[in-house]
Amino acid sequence: MPRSLIFVGSRDTRDRATRIGAARIAVGASMFMPRPLARRIAGLTEAEASGTLAFLGRAFGVRNVVLGAWVLATRDQPKHERRRVYQVNAAVDAADMAILAWAAVTQRPSKRFMLLASTLGTNVCLGFLQLASEV
Repeated sequence: MPRSLIFVGSRDTRDRATRIGAARIAVGASMFMPRPLARRIAGLTEAEASGTLAFLGRAFGVRNVVLGAWVLATRDQPKHERRRVYQVNAAVDAADMAILAWAAVTQRPSKRFMLLASTLGTNVCLGFLQLASEV
């Protein structure tokens, strides 16, 4: 049974790696959508979607595109290489979730943003942990 919703209906480890790598790239690319649309989706105010947050969002987006491309590029590599890629990705997501938890306590971001980010981050982290355990 899949640990992550991203893997529902997947056939094998390679299919799961393709799904999660493509999802990471899609999330990263979404960080470049116009700011008014991003604000509406995430439920952020104009002040919350400041220039600094927009810059950090784009940096986060670039990082996710690179990590997703790394996952896709290593799908057919030896097991030890794939395991390392999955473990690094899981560690990145775990760190993101810790920072998100800290922000929830100290910054009080919008509930919609917290729900979106925590659901996605948890599913992706669990997905990478599952992939690492499969190889």
